[in-house]
Amino acid sequence: SSDLTCIYADQESYDDLLEQLPEEALDAFITWQTASQPFIEAARDGDLEKVTAGLKKGNVWVNGCDNQGRTALHFAVGTERWDVVELLLAKGDINVNAQDKDGRTAFHLALWLGHPDVVNLFFERDDIKINLKDTCGRTVRSLALHQGKYQIASILFWQEWRRTFGMVAAVGATSFACCRLRSTRDRKAVLLRLM
Repeated sequence: SSDLTCIYADQESYDDLLEQLPEEALDAFITWQTASQPFIEAARDGDLEKVTAGLKKGNVWVNGCDNQGRTALHFAVGTERWDVVELLLAKGDINVNAQDKDGRTAFHLALWLGHPDVVNLFFERDDIKINLKDTCGRTVRSLALHQGKYQIASILFWQEWRRTFGMVAAVGATSFACCRLRSTRDRKAVLLRLM
């Protein structure tokens, strides 16, 4: 079934899952995972033509994952294939919040790589969750602050305010918090207090 989700996190739980599935579900699961692999590889390799063709055919499970829980979106972000990332994010039924075995979403990876434009791409999706934690307990916001990526932290802050209070409040809060402060240290201090 195309609505299967990636419910295993590591090889051990993957093997356990295979043992526990009834025989009729096992065939569907193996078909699902087997069909997902070429799509994942095309996304990882940045093969926009194959990814586009797969999406148009409709025979691809866009949320399929490997035994580490990584989806095509994880691989496209991890290999910095931004054109593929943009295409996948535009696909309405892709799970942008899928977490790998370490609890990282593709959004965590995009932030880790530090590309503000790509971070903004994720916010074009209404279903993005910025408070998901990885296995170390880090959200994308705490990860940005920990890595000293204050520009991205301010984008996260601004987007959260925009979603919560509307555009006018977000612009005012961002101007106050970041734009009028001259030093990175001051911006960091304000962001830490506001977050």
